[in-house]
Amino acid sequence: MDPNANLTEQLRLAHGLIDIWDEGAKVEREFTPEERRQMELDAMCLAELVLALDDWRTKGGFLPTRWQPKNPQPTESTP
Repeated sequence: MDPNANLTEQLRLAHGLIDIWDEGAKVEREFTPEERRQMELDAMCLAELVLALDDWRTKGGFLPTRWQPKNPQPTESTP
């Protein structure tokens, strides 16, 4: 698994879900059947990606680049 690609896709899906939700809230209307279906599909895909990334990390996989510290703390070295 590529954790960077996973996280990129998670963020894309999350932003898409929020966009659909916000657009519906702005005009106070019901979601169209297409919007509902898209939200269902995106939510399921997002859940699968979250679980896959959690499994990756739990098994010792590295963090996605975006989550890695920009300025890592120096480690103590022994003289």
